[in-house]
Amino acid sequence: MIDWGSWYCRLTTALVIASLCAAAPAHAQTATDRATAASSQAYPVKPIRLILPFPAGAPSDMVGRAIGQKLSEQLGQNLVPEN
Repeated sequence: MIDWGSWYCRLTTALVIASLCAAAPAHAQTATDRATAASSQAYPVKPIRLILPFPAGAPSDMVGRAIGQKLSEQLGQNLVPEN
């Protein structure tokens, strides 16, 4: 059984808590740096696939391709329509 009233136990507990509190901001900073570095890359890296669940050449397919072309211009990314 641990005697939580002893000065040695209280000192050890205080040191452990202090070291954990001191390490937490440093860990949070490195996690923020990693997230910033990951978000600075261009996304998406691959072309965007636009799934058109209609047969090729159908009016719905033509409308989907027209919308995909405008969306590609707006996003500045390649958009590949697939049937």
